[in-house]
Amino acid sequence: YNDTMAALVDSMQERLEEYPSIEEELRRDLLVDVEALRTQLRRKTINHQVVMALLGPFVETEFLGDLLGRLKQVLLDQSSAGEN
Repeated sequence: YNDTMAALVDSMQERLEEYPSIEEELRRDLLVDVEALRTQLRRKTINHQVVMALLGPFVETEFLGDLLGRLKQVLLDQSSAGEN
């Protein structure tokens, strides 16, 4: 779980907590998903399929797109470098 991924997940959580036009129920669900994502990324061996599945619900939230793109890139860089 490197610093870049940690910072991106923290940013996702902060943005979710502060974003005004999102239903509270959806916000709560996505915050739970952020915690699950954080837990998965702390694993010694990251299961990329699980992580990508967890990222699924965030794809529809347009205000997180840039963070999702960066997180996916970090994961791809890691797996291609054989660090997973």
